[in-house]
Order: sequence, then structure tokens, then C-alpha cells
Amino acid sequence: MADVNRFIWWAFSFLCHQIPERSPHIFGVQFPLCWRCSGIAVGAAVLIMYLLKVRRMPGLGLSLALALFLPLDVFATMAGFWTGDNSVRFVTGGLWGFFGIAAVLGLFVLLRRRTKDCYSVRRLAAEGPSAAAPQAGKF
Repeated sequence: MADVNRFIWWAFSFLCHQIPERSPHIFGVQFPLCWRCSGIAVGAAVLIMYLLKVRRMPGLGLSLALALFLPLDVFATMAGFWTGDNSVRFVTGGLWGFFGIAAVLGLFVLLRRRTKDCYSVRRLAAEGPSAAAPQAGKF
């Protein structure tokens, strides 16, 4: 059991700083993710459930706007405007986990559509005007 625990801590150490003061403790045992990373994980899990149920991405504009709360919190803390507490870290992490990932996926979909449309236009231009004109008797 100690080997499993050590492996979990080692694996999450690549994703999270694991500072004890910024990590949740369950029954006196430190969780291997900090509050912000825990929020990101919860937000990502909620996004997956949302996508499975609704089968539609949240709006790209809304996703970008709400995902900006995490970098705003980080930069404001670094600049000394506020210290922030663990509940704020968890909420901004959750927003990033849900809307940040949704925004990245939305941007990928948008990029794919644009490159696909660009490729189709180039292909039609290379084939000449006869390729774009409908042929008689064909639908």
C-alpha cells in the first residue's frame, strides 16, 4: 500500500506543487493535489459529464471569458493585490477545468473547420470551374 501511495504522489508531482498549506486534507491526510489543481480536476470531470449529457460544447465566448478568472487570480496574487484563499483557488480552478478546456476544444474545432474549408476552396480552384458546376442529370 505504501508503494501505491508513493506512486500516486510521484505521478501528481508532475502536475501540482503539492504545498501542504494549499492542499486539502482529508482526515488529517494531505491530498496529492492542491486546491487549484483539485478544482481543475473537478471542473474537467464536470465538463465530461456535461458533454455526455448535452452533447454540445459551451459557447466559445463564454468559455474564454470565464476561463480568464484563473490567470486573473494568479497574476493579481503575484502582483500583491490580494492573497487569495483556498476557496478562491478551488473555484477559479474549477472554472478553468470546465471552461478553459471547453475553450481549447472549441478553438481546435474552429481551427479544423477553417482549415477544412480552406482546403476545399483550394481543391475546387485547382480542379477548375467545371468541377464546381453541376453536371446534367446528376443531383
